[in-house]
Amino acid sequence: MFWTSWSGNRRTPLQFADRTILPTNVNTVGWVSDGKFVALFRDSEHWWIARVESPFEELIFDRKPDIEPLANLQLIISWKDKLHVFVRGAPEHEPRPDQWFILKRYEYQVDGKNARLLHVQDFYYTWSVMDFDPKSGLMFASSWDSTFAHGLLVNTTAEDRKDVRSCNGRGYFVTEGVANRFREAVKMKRSSK
Repeated sequence: MFWTSWSGNRRTPLQFADRTILPTNVNTVGWVSDGKFVALFRDSEHWWIARVESPFEELIFDRKPDIEPLANLQLIISWKDKLHVFVRGAPEHEPRPDQWFILKRYEYQVDGKNARLLHVQDFYYTWSVMDFDPKSGLMFASSWDSTFAHGLLVNTTAEDRKDVRSCNGRGYFVTEGVANRFREAVKMKRSSK
């Protein structure tokens, strides 16, 4: 996909599998990529998201995610014609009483070079995401506490969440079996209401 290397005290420019080499003033935003899209910035003033096979062709957003100047890009995931951009930042809707940042998910429909905003979702109980499955809508996130952090399995469609176990700041691979058990538990919870 893309890489850089160090030799002595020098870093080589970003290189892509198709032999594209980026200028030295272009870098990734935290190495965030899902293999299809990559987040890049130039001179810390201008950032964009592009397809990996054409990193200089910026997606044209009808409304760009709030990534600059205070927000922090967490994850990019694409599936079919949808692009999910996860950002740590100020809530889209109600502000938190303590004014802390939260995790937000921007969902876009991508058509060629255009990205149209479909939905913004606020997650008031976390600010870091580890993984997201766009097909099922399940997200694996971390609780607020960093010392005794717990993994959170979140159904972003139903907005249900389950505390799965202590993750000590690290993510866990969620198997299909775990995801299915979570879906069943959510169904049981709803049917008991």
